[in-house]
Amino acid sequence: MLQRELKESDKIQFNALELLGRVYSFIFSQLGLSLLFRVLSAFCLLAVTPYLISALGVASYGVWSMYITTLAWIVLIDLGVGGQLRNIASRLIPIQQVTKLNNTFFASVVVSLLALMCFLVPAIVFYFDELELVGAYEFLLSAFVIVVINSYKAIFFSLSKAHWVYFIVLIPNLVLLVFVVCSESFTIALLSQVYLCSLVLSLLIVVAYLARYGFYPFPGAGLVVDVIDNELLKKGILFFIIQVVSLVIVSSDRVVLANLFSMDDVGKYDVVFKMFNALLMLFSVVNSLLWTKFNLLLRNKDFDGVSRLFARIDVVLVVMLLMFVLWGAGLDTIVRLWLGDIFYYSAGYIVGMIMYMFGFFVVSSYAAFLNGGSILFPQVVSQVLVVIVKVLLVLTIFTFFKEYWLVEYYLLLSGFLMMILSLFFRWRSRRELLESD
Repeated sequence: MLQRELKESDKIQFNALELLGRVYSFIFSQLGLSLLFRVLSAFCLLAVTPYLISALGVASYGVWSMYITTLAWIVLIDLGVGGQLRNIASRLIPIQQVTKLNNTFFASVVVSLLALMCFLVPAIVFYFDELELVGAYEFLLSAFVIVVINSYKAIFFSLSKAHWVYFIVLIPNLVLLVFVVCSESFTIALLSQVYLCSLVLSLLIVVAYLARYGFYPFPGAGLVVDVIDNELLKKGILFFIIQVVSLVIVSSDRVVLANLFSMDDVGKYDVVFKMFNALLMLFSVVNSLLWTKFNLLLRNKDFDGVSRLFARIDVVLVVMLLMFVLWGAGLDTIVRLWLGDIFYYSAGYIVGMIMYMFGFFVVSSYAAFLNGGSILFPQVVSQVLVVIVKVLLVLTIFTFFKEYWLVEYYLLLSGFLMMILSLFFRWRSRRELLESD
């Protein structure tokens, strides 16, 4: 009897240790660390918001929101070479073509920086006086650092080290939070300087880490030949067009609110966007791994694996929709408890945001398949059409019906168009799979 109890006790202890081992393995796996860094980033973004609004005011907070948003999307001005680099690196790393990878990476950085200079420098010169509030030189230098980091992110994804990408993103958010908590007062210009320093810190950490693996961002023999063979620019241009129209679709809401309504509305929008994005961040970690996974499955012609992955994506989408609805139902109350009675969000406002964020999640999920398979043209056509329709509708409405138009109506329109685009992406991805099988 005693021996049996001891055996049962040993069994329970073994099961507990096995469970702890699995938990430990998950936490320190690529997915576990990615989720951890994403959660910490979301916490930093939410925690810093009350300090920024209190110190800057709602209008100036809206300006800072535009500043950060612009920097976040500045990586799209790289002629698309970052997206193509990710596909190239996924092919070269398994066969250890180090020289070709270094050449392609170097070319990617050079092309990205040249494109950035062509687009950004004239804009900064033209709007220099307006940018003095946030720091024109800080903005330019931050953009340069972000573009270089973006090329490194493509390498990390190809190395199946996505958690490093989210660690890089966490560093500036964490530094900014520590700074505002420890500072009695600050200006937007000072914030931009702190943000620039945190970006440089991220870049130095990345360079040092990859140097341990023998990866150095310097070209070798056959630079031009490797760039041509890998179609860095040829397919990169299509990625670039996709990135530009994506930028217009995703960032246009803040621009419209700033120009047709007020900067207070931009600040109000940014708060609710962060609330939904905090939820989206958790699942976007999984999405970030899909591109490389689809690329591998398609290269191996494992179409059954692609089909199973599509089924899992649809299950996640249903879960996400339910979570968005539940999150939206209590969002106005949460914001009031968090920030006080600064903002009020109507039902129409929240429904528009749910449609927009859920549609964006669907698009990003199935875009991973299209990007992994270099199926780019359908993305270009569909997103360009959505941009044209959105611009025409906004111009028509604000020309003839401006006095009747509210922010809520605009967000409902934006959310509806994003849902239409998401349905197309899902349909097109499944059609491509059927034609390939």
